[in-house]
Amino acid sequence: LAGSYWSSALILALCGLSLVAMVRAWRAGFAPAGLLLIAFGVLAASTVGFLGPRFGLPRVEWAMEMVQAGIAFEALLMALALSMRVRGLRSEQVEAIEATRQVQESNVALRDALRLRSSLLGFAAHDLRSPLANVLGYAGIIQREATDPAQVTRCGRSIETSATRLLRLIDDLLVTAALDGGHVHVDTVPTDLGALVERALGPFALLAEAKEQHLALRVGPDCWARLDPDRFHEVVDNLLSNAVKYTPAGGAIEVEVRATPEEVWLTVGDSGPGITQADRARLFQPFVRLSASPTGDEPSTGLGLSIAKKIVDLHGGRIEVESAPGDGARFSVVVPASAAPPADCAESSVEAEVGQ
Repeated sequence: LAGSYWSSALILALCGLSLVAMVRAWRAGFAPAGLLLIAFGVLAASTVGFLGPRFGLPRVEWAMEMVQAGIAFEALLMALALSMRVRGLRSEQVEAIEATRQVQESNVALRDALRLRSSLLGFAAHDLRSPLANVLGYAGIIQREATDPAQVTRCGRSIETSATRLLRLIDDLLVTAALDGGHVHVDTVPTDLGALVERALGPFALLAEAKEQHLALRVGPDCWARLDPDRFHEVVDNLLSNAVKYTPAGGAIEVEVRATPEEVWLTVGDSGPGITQADRARLFQPFVRLSASPTGDEPSTGLGLSIAKKIVDLHGGRIEVESAPGDGARFSVVVPASAAPPADCAESSVEAEVGQ
């Protein structure tokens, strides 16, 4: 009556498939499919009411209007369902992209961890083995051959030097592991950075004198910063150690501490070989040795600048580097300034430090 039997059969088949698809989507948790089922039921009921008189059923008023309303409602809900599905697919795409990015970052972190593991194994095989072999070798000489007190003294000094180096290597490894693991916290207090640098400079002044280097210190007024003195002492030690280590005999090392209203600057400059562009790209990476060699054959672990950078970051500061090959290097540590503590608090801090 409405067309050929073939077209009617096709329409009924498509309606059946649509009904099955809606039921499956609804069971899978797609909420708009439930509304589509309701609209489908309204459309089916209105269609039966519209076609009923042709099969001897009573006529239903407004049947044609109900069919038209059902078709419009079904189309509207279908458009809503499609838009929600597209939105869901876009959200899934964003999540997939983010997951891919996280996997890529994890792969990079894994490669870095493998590289660090290889570096640590090489470090342990060479840097730790060498001073330990010296300790054992000189200890064996003392036990087997040393009869002259002067020879015993020389062996004892060599053992002490190697043991001190070994202890420093182990300390650097422990500090690096603690910093990488996030187990290091800074307890900042108002600290006179100029006084801290003056105290740290003593041992390095002797080393510079032994290498005939000219070491100069300039400290400006009111160089107070919020620091953890113990932790920041390691930063000063590493910068001074590198300056003495890479400056040739007769060279100059300049240390300056100055303050602005917002920041305090510690600058350590040397007249060493400078830093190449390739070295600058990996300057603060752990277990990295630069292309320049220490001028006095001092040992280098490749951890000092990495430790210094992480400690400065914990203080909310930064490290700036100025260098060119053959023109020395200037390392500037910049930390937030602090107001000076009251005089009675400063005196108490000095007394406590002297007591320790």
